[in-house]
Formats: sequence, C-alpha cells, structure tokens
Amino acid sequence: MIRKFDKSTDLELLIAGEVEAYTSSYPGSRVPLNLVTNRIRSIESNRARCVVLDEHGPKGYAVASRHIVTDRIEIYVESIYIDPASRGSGKVELLLNSLLEKSAENTISLDVSVVNNTAVDSYKTLGFRVQRYRMTKHYPSDSGK
Repeated sequence: MIRKFDKSTDLELLIAGEVEAYTSSYPGSRVPLNLVTNRIRSIESNRARCVVLDEHGPKGYAVASRHIVTDRIEIYVESIYIDPASRGSGKVELLLNSLLEKSAENTISLDVSVVNNTAVDSYKTLGFRVQRYRMTKHYPSDSGK
C-alpha cells in the first residue's frame, strides 16, 4: 500500500534512508544535521511530495518535486529508499509509479551515485537511461596562507 508521509510514524524511516544515501555517496563523511531537517521542511511546505510504502509498517519512501517542462511534467526524485530487508520484488517501481500524474505526460528523473552500481543497474532495468554526467572538483580552502 502506498500512502502519504506521516511524520509521527515515518520519521525514523526517513532518517535511515537519508543517512544511508549520504554515507554511500560520501563514504567517511559526517552526515550533515540539516540534511533530514531540510527534507522534512520541504515535505511539510508542500515543495516536495513524499509517498511511503507501507506493508505492515513503513518499508520505503520516495520524495519528489514536480516541475512543468513545456508540454509535460517532470517529476524529480529527490530521494528514494527501501528498507534493506524489503528490497527487491518491484518495490522501487511501485514507489515511482505512485508519483506519476495520470492526467499528463510524465518524465521521471533522478540522480544516482556512480559508486552505487546496484541502483544504477536497477534503474536501467526499469527503463531509465543515463542522460548526463555531473562532474565535481574539490578546491581546498586557502585558510593556511
């Protein structure tokens, strides 16, 4: 069953998902405190929509924002998470499909860490294709000068 996010029952799941996503993308880094607070604020202010997979308790979620792009609606998945014990069996596809708007042509996009090969392969299996590469470069501060 898919339902709306409820802070009183789903906060622990949201924290677990955001922490896992951050630590897998930035191994060895400390998780910023505002990561979860900003996500919750975005949901509570309706800037983003959060749906929860609930099978005898919350098992996963997807947070997405909606953008109108010329003749279609683009759903940008800001965050998606399935509890490790519940992974597999099409649960990600179920969450993604619940974000679609039935009255319009939709595009769903998301960013995936290049080190998360399992996720990349899963999304490709669902029909996603690589459309761009995000490239970053770190510049150390000049505080030592």
